[in-house]
Amino acid sequence: MNTHKFLYLMRHAKSDWSDWWCRDYDRWLNARWKRDLKEFVPIVAEKIGVVDLLISSGAKRTRKTANACAKHLGYKKSGIQLDDTIYESGRDEVVMTMKKIPHHYANVLLVGHNPALNEFIQWCRVDCDNLPTAWVVCFEYLADDRAVLTPALLEFQWIEFPKKLR
Repeated sequence: MNTHKFLYLMRHAKSDWSDWWCRDYDRWLNARWKRDLKEFVPIVAEKIGVVDLLISSGAKRTRKTANACAKHLGYKKSGIQLDDTIYESGRDEVVMTMKKIPHHYANVLLVGHNPALNEFIQWCRVDCDNLPTAWVVCFEYLADDRAVLTPALLEFQWIEFPKKLR
């Protein structure tokens, strides 16, 4: 039986580069994007509805973005699965992460980084040169088991981004 399954990909909000000596993994969000997340995430959360699984890179800016999403989605922050294989990675790591998700999770949100998310979206034949920070892309997964993951099984649904608010 094929029930509707959705994959939401979100690039982390804009990081703070004021401290050039800060390790990339440890960068915080900048002030503007903290404010934008407060306005943008509730709108996206309403569009998404419910997620069964929230996966995030362990980088600080990505965890903060995932925490904001969890808050507005009614998802327990303690349930966020941290996966550092999607930090400084490419499409293949995102595909492998997706393939490991048990089939009973219908709605999955993955908060990660470029170039991995951008490469994955392009692999799915969505025209996107560079997925900007805080953008969310939705795909419907057209099979029961994510272990079989091909672009033909991911149908693009929508894309949302903070600048739509301005």
